[in-house]
Amino acid sequence: MGCFLLDRIKNNSMKTVNQIIHLTDEKEKLKSILNNGFYCSYALESFSDRKILIPMISFSNVLFRDIGPKQLLNYGKYGIGFSRKTAIELDLNPVNYVYPNSIIEDAIKENHLNTILPQLIDHIIPITAASDYTGQITNHINFDPLDKTTKDLINAIDKDTSPDLVVAIKNYSEKIYWNSQKLIHFCKPYKILDKLGNEFVVYNEREWRKCFLNLKFFYEKDASNETNVEFQEWKSKNKPHFAVDPFVLRVPIEKVEFIIVSDTNEILELTNLLKSIHGNKSDRVIVNTLEYFKKNED
Repeated sequence: MGCFLLDRIKNNSMKTVNQIIHLTDEKEKLKSILNNGFYCSYALESFSDRKILIPMISFSNVLFRDIGPKQLLNYGKYGIGFSRKTAIELDLNPVNYVYPNSIIEDAIKENHLNTILPQLIDHIIPITAASDYTGQITNHINFDPLDKTTKDLINAIDKDTSPDLVVAIKNYSEKIYWNSQKLIHFCKPYKILDKLGNEFVVYNEREWRKCFLNLKFFYEKDASNETNVEFQEWKSKNKPHFAVDPFVLRVPIEKVEFIIVSDTNEILELTNLLKSIHGNKSDRVIVNTLEYFKKNED
């Protein structure tokens, strides 16, 4: 059956789900992956009760028996899989599942918001140096919400503040801001409503993601609750959104463990395709139906 199944039973028969799977609904999409790699696209998610588009390639860490209609995962009849070790080598990361006002969500949101204004700190000194400047700088700028700690920091800046300190605060704030951006890429509500309004616990999908952090994510609404034009533009575009390097994930065929096809009469077709692309390197890849993998899982 291959090491990807045997590796699940280790440490005194303790079971572990070692496989990472990507499912697709069309055979041609699977063929494209085998030929060209995984393409990145914006996916509609939510964070802190706001809709957001995140550029990613999505995978799941589940058993075969959890795939299919009325199961945990039902994103298509075709799939490709490899080990968790390979996923880590390819810089995939497991998703952080959060719920509204949870400790993790609040921490990321607050770090993100509270470091926006300090990044503009070098623009504040000229304002405080103006002859008509009075009071506190936060009385002259409109930023909401504004944390008290951030407010006190900004109001402590004046024309006599050391330029080196200003640069240090700016750089420190930018680092926290971009680290918060990274974390948002890998956060997801543990449950959502499907298209019919039914509650669905996506936590069970055990999602892993390949994110491209040099691509921006887009909220549907900005801080003033105005519609984000870029959000609407990307949402209306056909997928895939990025089909060129460096936004393509290519998995070496030596690392691929299995290919899932919809019907037994497709096994030879996909096996021959692998052979034509990768030659003898593809010999170890198991190509078969989901039913086959389920029967041989335990």
